[in-house]
Amino acid sequence: MSTARTAATSARSGRQAASRGIAGVAAGGSLGLAGSTRRSASLRGSLGSDRHVQYSAGNVLASLAGRRMNFIPALIGNLVPLPVPDWSKPIIVLLLLVILFMAVRALRSSRHTRRLESQRIELAADLDSMQAALVPAIPEQLGALGLSVAYRPADGPAAGGDFYDAFPLDDGRVAVIVGDVSGHGRTALARAAHMHYTLRAYVETGLDPRASLKLAGRVLGTDDDGLFTTVAIAIYDPASATLTYATAGHPPPVVLGADVGDPVAGSASPALGWGLPTGLRQTTLAFGAGSRACFFSDGVTEARTENGLLGRERLKAMFASFGSSPAAPELLERVRAEATAVTDDMAACVIEARQGRSPLTRRIEELEVNAEALAAGQGERFLHGCGVAARDIAHAVEEARALADAHGAAMLRVAVGPDGPVVAVHSAPLPVLGTPAPRDRAQADAMAAAGRTRSGDEATSGPWAGHALPLSS
Repeated sequence: MSTARTAATSARSGRQAASRGIAGVAAGGSLGLAGSTRRSASLRGSLGSDRHVQYSAGNVLASLAGRRMNFIPALIGNLVPLPVPDWSKPIIVLLLLVILFMAVRALRSSRHTRRLESQRIELAADLDSMQAALVPAIPEQLGALGLSVAYRPADGPAAGGDFYDAFPLDDGRVAVIVGDVSGHGRTALARAAHMHYTLRAYVETGLDPRASLKLAGRVLGTDDDGLFTTVAIAIYDPASATLTYATAGHPPPVVLGADVGDPVAGSASPALGWGLPTGLRQTTLAFGAGSRACFFSDGVTEARTENGLLGRERLKAMFASFGSSPAAPELLERVRAEATAVTDDMAACVIEARQGRSPLTRRIEELEVNAEALAAGQGERFLHGCGVAARDIAHAVEEARALADAHGAAMLRVAVGPDGPVVAVHSAPLPVLGTPAPRDRAQADAMAAAGRTRSGDEATSGPWAGHALPLSS
C-alpha cells in the first residue's frame, strides 16, 4: 500500500511539472509573439503600415512553404539575424541563393573564357609560325640579283594565303615564286604551304616555270574545299641576263629598265585548282644590269583608293618613283597610305639585276595549244596580242592545227622585236628541262633565225627544233 501511494504521488508530481513546463512555453511564446508584434508595429510605423504588401508577401510565402513547413520561418530567423520583419527573411535568403548561383556561374564562365583565350593565343602563334614559313626572310642579294620582299595583311583578323620565296639554283640562277591562295584562315594557310613547297621542289629539280605550273596542275588537281591558287614563277639567268617567267591566273610582273613592251593580255593560263590545263604560257625577256621587276599579289592592285582600284598603271608609276634600289616594304606602305581600304593581303617581291648585258634583242612569248584551244580561237587571240599580222596569224594557226592533230599539241612562239614579230610553230610538249639560254648575241640571233619561218618547217629541222627560245632551266 505504501508503495502504491508513493507511485501515485510521483505521477501527480510529474503531471504538475509538465503542466508548469507547458505553461512556461506558452508564456514564452506569448512574450515572443508580443515582442514580434511590437517590432512589426514599429516597422509598420516606419514603412507607412503598408498592410497590402505584407499580406501579399505572406500569401506568397504560404503558397511556397505550405502548412507542414511552419518551421522554416524560425530557421530563417536564426540564419538571418537582421532587424527586419520575419516575412522578408525568406526573400533575403532566396536572393542570397540567387547571388551565390550567379557567382558560381560567373566563375565557371571566367574559367572557360580563360581557356578559350589561351587556345586563341596558341592558335594565333601556330598561324604566325605557318605564315612565317609562307613569307620567309629573304637575303638582300642572291648572286647577281638584288631582292626585296614585303607582306602586309589585309584589314581584319583573318590570315590570308599569300606566299613568296626566292632561292638560288645552279649556275648562279635565282628562282622567284609569288602566289596567292583564295580565302583566309587555317585552310588557306595550309593550302598555301602545300603549294609553296611543291612548286619550289619542281623548280629545284630543273623544271622551267611553265613546266612547273603544268605539272602542278596535273598532280594537284582540284579539292573539295573550293580553293584555288594563282602563282607567278620566274627564273633569272645571269649568264644570259634574261628573266623567264610563267603565270597561272596571276598578274604578270611590272618590269622596268628594259624595252619589253606590255604583257600579252590574252590567253593567260588558268589558276591551279580550277580543274583546267595550266602552264601553257611563258615569257622570256632581256634582264641586264639595272633592270627591275616587281612581282605582286592581286591585293596590291585591288587596293581601293578614292579613284577606284589602284590598278597596274598606278602601281607601275609608284614602282618607278623609287629609283634603282629594290624597296618592296616602301612600295606597299605607299599603296596602303594611298588606299582607303585594303580588303586583301598584299605581297611583293622586287628584284634588280646587278650585272650583265643580255644578248637577247627580242621578247619571246610562247603558248601551247591543242586542237580544242585552237577551235576556241586562243591561237588567234595570242598572236594578235603579240602584234602578228592577220595573214601570218592564219598561216601559223593552220600549221599549229596540223601539228596538234598529229602530236596532240603545238607550240606557238613569237619573238617580238623592234623590226616586228617573228612567228614559229613547233610540236609540243617541249622537253621538260628545256634548253640552255643563249650565251652570246650570235647564238641568240641563230636561235631567232631558226624560228623565222611561219610554217615551222625550218624550225623543226634546225638545231633548235622543238625547243623554246630561250629557256633558262
